[in-house]
Amino acid sequence: MKLDKIMNDEMLTRVKRAINRTYQTIAYDCWGERNAPLSEIVEITLDADYMEMYGNDREATEAFRKLDYATQDKIAESALGW
Repeated sequence: MKLDKIMNDEMLTRVKRAINRTYQTIAYDCWGERNAPLSEIVEITLDADYMEMYGNDREATEAFRKLDYATQDKIAESALGW
């Protein structure tokens, strides 16, 4: 199923903001000053209910969690892929 059938542009933007808020909250505690590979950053940011705790958008996080992991990973890489 295509992403646009699951989530509209507004919701996708909200999801990406929640991912970024989560990353900004946990980054220093998880990685300190070291540079981590994007794959590790994505994995940990999506793990352990961090988005539920720090994403500050319950509806967006719930919509995101309904997606399969490959799609979640792709969205997170896009959101965090500086």
